[in-house]
Amino acid sequence: MGSRNKIVRQESWLQNKAAKGKQQIADRRERRREEEKHPELKAERLAKNKPKTLEDKRIYPSSEDYYSRRKRRRVVEEKPADEEAGVAEEIDEGEEEDGDGDKMEVEQEGDKAVGDDEVDSDIASLLASDDEEGGDDNTTGLSKADKKTRRAEAAAAAEAKRKEQDEKEEAEEAAARAAHEDAMAAKYSALLPPETPLADGAKPEQPKILITTSRHATIHRFAQTLSDVFPNSTYIPRSGHRYVSHEYSVREIASYAHNRGYTALLILNEDQKKPSGLDITLLPDGPMLHFSIQTWVDAKRLPNHARSTGHVPETIMNNFDTPLGKLVGGVLGRLFPKDPELIGRTVLTLHNQRDYVFVRRHRYAMREKRATERSVTEKDGKAMTGVEDVRVALQEIGPRMTLKLRRVDKGIQRMSGQAFEWKGRMEKKRTVWQL
Repeated sequence: MGSRNKIVRQESWLQNKAAKGKQQIADRRERRREEEKHPELKAERLAKNKPKTLEDKRIYPSSEDYYSRRKRRRVVEEKPADEEAGVAEEIDEGEEEDGDGDKMEVEQEGDKAVGDDEVDSDIASLLASDDEEGGDDNTTGLSKADKKTRRAEAAAAAEAKRKEQDEKEEAEEAAARAAHEDAMAAKYSALLPPETPLADGAKPEQPKILITTSRHATIHRFAQTLSDVFPNSTYIPRSGHRYVSHEYSVREIASYAHNRGYTALLILNEDQKKPSGLDITLLPDGPMLHFSIQTWVDAKRLPNHARSTGHVPETIMNNFDTPLGKLVGGVLGRLFPKDPELIGRTVLTLHNQRDYVFVRRHRYAMREKRATERSVTEKDGKAMTGVEDVRVALQEIGPRMTLKLRRVDKGIQRMSGQAFEWKGRMEKKRTVWQL
């Protein structure tokens, strides 16, 4: 009997859940129809409902001095905060006693309670400011209305002083943050090699990339796929010398590549016969970026995937905003030519979100918007002007990659444990997003 009741309860719960879900979907569709007829309803709803997104919760990196300064200020402020809390408690007690005095006056029909005046005088002496003129005067002769007015004025003055101090601290913190970001921007921008200015009518220099693998690698198929993603790239398997038992180091490979006109070196690392890392080096002197490959999905595993045509893609880079992010974006941007072949209709997206770099490659086609489709919207939910009647059809080419920055070296790697410019998990606060 018990098991039967349990089964009945489970079925009833599932039925209620399904009915609730259907009702929510129906309400959402009805609301969408009404908002399409009356756009002001959607604007009003979005104005009321502003959920917190990941970008709203994002914490940008700051210097250690910023955190230590806040900690020292917090310790200093603890004592005055406790004193203000004690004064507030005494004020509340005084007000309660005032209320009791009022009741006594009503019951005694005009008899004056002497204790109320003593309590009010004590409260007035507690709230009296040292800067206020006449603070030493005797306040026992003030009426209750005057005492309440004086208490309100003292509280307003304390609140104004507190707000002024908060604004001053926020201005100091903003200035310190700006100075730190400027210093970091100068530090990371100095790592990028300067670009040579172009003459009038001259074409930009085309990047030339050498792709290789780690020692004794078996992921040649993945490296060949990577050479199709980056234009003007060549894959050379890494092996020992033909006649001498010697394996080339990264510095030797970089010197070899620079002497033959290559501008960048990519090293694909493996773990258990799967790609696990990607090292990117700008020749001849770096910097060197070490990424870990979180996900790798081959094109053949993507449903209805397209085939690569070999055209130079258009490059889209998103959310590389911090000084370190600008360095990473500058390095990745120098791996692709600046004059894409638009006839190929191929676009490669490098999207940074929560310090993960998502690499996606698509082919697009423009078409007219159907009557049942909605227009392209911006981040605020409003329709994008100029493309109201245009839709874009996408077909993914692949492969999909997700990269995570682990280390930034100033020069080309010589050995493990060398000095680095930035390393993952070196910050005190782990919730800070670095890119």
